[in-house]
Amino acid sequence: MSTSPTTVSEYDAISETVQRYVEGGKSGRGADMRTAFHPDATIFGYIGADLFAGPIQKLFDWNDQNGPATELQARLAGIDIEGTIATARLELDNWTGHKFTDMFTLLKVDGEWKIQQGLLPSPRKLEEERSMRMNSAARLSAACAFVVVFTVGARAQQKPCLTASKFGPGDQIGNLNYVTPAKTLAASKLVTRGKAYRLGIETNKDTPAFPPRTFALTVVQPGQAAGATLGPTKTTYNDDVIMGWVGVGSQLDGFGHAGIDNLYFNCNKAPDFAMADGLKKLGIENVPAIATRGVLLDMAGYFNTDIVKEGTAFNRAEIEGAVKRQGIQSIEKGDVVLFYTGWLKLLGKDNKRFGSVGPGLGREGAKYLASLEVAMVGTDTPNFEVVPFETGAGMYEVHQILLALNGIHILENMNTEEMVKDKAWEFLFTLGPARITGGVQAIINPIAIM
Repeated sequence: MSTSPTTVSEYDAISETVQRYVEGGKSGRGADMRTAFHPDATIFGYIGADLFAGPIQKLFDWNDQNGPATELQARLAGIDIEGTIATARLELDNWTGHKFTDMFTLLKVDGEWKIQQGLLPSPRKLEEERSMRMNSAARLSAACAFVVVFTVGARAQQKPCLTASKFGPGDQIGNLNYVTPAKTLAASKLVTRGKAYRLGIETNKDTPAFPPRTFALTVVQPGQAAGATLGPTKTTYNDDVIMGWVGVGSQLDGFGHAGIDNLYFNCNKAPDFAMADGLKKLGIENVPAIATRGVLLDMAGYFNTDIVKEGTAFNRAEIEGAVKRQGIQSIEKGDVVLFYTGWLKLLGKDNKRFGSVGPGLGREGAKYLASLEVAMVGTDTPNFEVVPFETGAGMYEVHQILLALNGIHILENMNTEEMVKDKAWEFLFTLGPARITGGVQAIINPIAIM
């Protein structure tokens, strides 16, 4: 292998990709190794005497069933690189009693190395392979042979439907798959001041909401009529009952919220999962614990106004302009991107205007953020996307682009006023929504930490 600086950096990048696979083996969670693989990757080889072959999801499922391999030891025995194609040999010992030598073929896609095919040789073939020393011509031949195999495989694995997830048919969390332990650890390093911001607004009967949503709270004292008390120490208590809709105030839109002609994220059809007593798939209970990098874009500052005017769309030019103005290096995979418009200043002062129109994300802006593979997008407005809608746009088409087509969660009514005053542009974003089984949305109060 060449020792030029470029190749050394590529070697490190490939090593990091392979390491994500190893960490998934140790944790016993297929989701932890998923980001190492291209969505159309395949696996071929043997586990024991049995042939093990098929789409890469089969490996993830086996890993979930097999459980954690806490004693797993791994050694990257070799990497060979030919341009944007590479092969890697990984020796694994004590994967819950199994011993493998995995052969991976990788392809550099959009600047990132992804495993395209994994080969698990049988014991006999493994011994033969250990005695071989491939020369450069043989390595290039193997790489070229892989390109043919992968091209045929990719054609054979056509996208099953318009909203199919790149993370496989069982996926219910979309781009939150990019919020890995490594991503969380990197985001934690953004905490330098120790200041926390609550991003949720108060929710009450007066909070404007999309019609016909309403919200009401009733406080009761069960078993305490006419001043009665409980027990020898005269215990008294209050309880509360919520009567209303979940999509009120600061909220998280789940993947079961918006679809395209009754087709929702990852090929889920409304008649199959949207039941009156709760969603049978894509419920809000599936949203994992979230701790990742957050980026706040000050659109009011970008447009030099206190409140951005309704009907103002944020597309790629506006997003890139705000990023440049604020000195943010980049928006990265797995980030949460929040937009500040000043719109919450209208709350309680002009509720009609607040709830009926607003600035927000445009169609091209949504597609641009999706291309950056962000995890979530939020605004300080109740409609999230620009209203009135852009010329030629469908009704809440931005919701369709993010939720249904790209698996990106939406956050609404995010209170980032104080963060803008502090110029808190990059931060640790945290969220743990209520796990209401089968829920479509959730009332939330994310915490941003600087």
